Parts: sequence; structure tokens; C-alpha cells
Amino acid sequence: REVSLMLILTQRLSHTARHLPKGQAAVFLPDSTTLDSRLCFHTDLRVFGDGNNIICAPSVYDTLKESLPKDINIIKGDSEPEGCYPNDVPYNGVTVGRFLIANPKTLSPLILDYAKAEALTLVPVKQGYCRCNVTVVSHKAGKEAIITEDKGIASTLEKQGIEVLLIPHGGVSLEGWDNGFIGGASVTTDDSVIFFGDLSLHPEGEKISDFCLKHGKNPISLLQGDPL
Repeated sequence: REVSLMLILTQRLSHTARHLPKGQAAVFLPDSTTLDSRLCFHTDLRVFGDGNNIICAPSVYDTLKESLPKDINIIKGDSEPEGCYPNDVPYNGVTVGRFLIANPKTLSPLILDYAKAEALTLVPVKQGYCRCNVTVVSHKAGKEAIITEDKGIASTLEKQGIEVLLIPHGGVSLEGWDNGFIGGASVTTDDSVIFFGDLSLHPEGEKISDFCLKHGKNPISLLQGDPL
């Protein structure tokens, strides 16, 4: 079948492949050997993506280069995320339209240089796990929209004119912590927001679904009956 987008996921989510929407395929990465064992399967700690441009940890560069379509520009990063914060978040920034949302103190200089070259507006925040904390719903200029549980990110982005759905913590499972983050439990395509788990089980599931639909995105739950 024709594939419109390649998602970059972890092998731990390979069982979800049969549930991916039509036109979607995935590259599955092995666990990291340098990150905390509870976070070693988190793709967003090793891969920064902006449209057809990717900056990634050296350990996954060859896999992505071999697996992704040739029109995607893949840049090998200059460091391997490792250990605990802040050494595990050099690739954990997120683009929303023409904005780069990140903590510049913890982000890889390569990504900061990329943002400058691409004329992205850097919006600095204190949260180092920025990509984990943000689900981008709309990249459209002037209609940018995100979902987050982080009050600091929400306040900062609203000042930039970005529409924010701020939800309370809870409803996302992450072993070893009281809760995970909505950004780490979702990925956005051209026409959908895909959630890893059952969105209806989230306390704010209906609000999240309505927000996605408002911005022309179809909310999709990959696994029925499982928490995000």
C-alpha cells in the first residue's frame, strides 16, 4: 500500500503496528543502552523531528538512514543521551509551526543551529522534557495548537498566540513515576493525532478528542482498553 508517513517508534510498541491507520508505517528502534532503563524506549529522547528534517542520536542514525525515505534529511547528532536529567534530553525540543519550543540550556547546539538556519523562532521554556510534554495538534501558521499538562509551557505558548489545551496531570501511565506526559503518549500526522492506548480512559479524553476535531485532526486510539 502507499505509505504517506513513517512513524519512528520503539520496538516495545511493535505490537501496535497492525493498528496503525491506513497509509502509515513505522520504523521500530531498539532500546537505548545509555538511558535510564525506565526511559530507554522513549523515541523522543533520541530523535528530534521537524517535517522532513531529523536530528538524531548517533546510535540510531544508521537505522534511520537505511529505513526512512530518501527525501528525509537525517542529521547525526553530536552526543548520545545518557543517564538522568539533564543529560538525557539533548534532542527533546518540539516545533510548532515556525516556533521551536525548548529549554536552550539542555538542548543540543545542533538543534539550536538548525532552528536559526531555518528561521524558527526559539521560545525558551524551563521544561527540559519539552517534547514529552507537548502534543502538537496543529502546525498551521496563525492556527498553531498544542495539548500539554505543563502550566509553564502553556502560559509561555499562549503569549505567542498558540492555542493551548491545558489538562491536569494524570491519565498517562509511566512506570517508575506517578504519571507520564501526553506528548510522549501520542504522535501527530497530517490528518490524525494517534494515541498509544485508549483515549477514552483518560480523565480528559473527551476534551482532548474535541480539541483535535476542532483543529481538523482525527483522534485515534491504537489500543482499546489500555491506559495511555
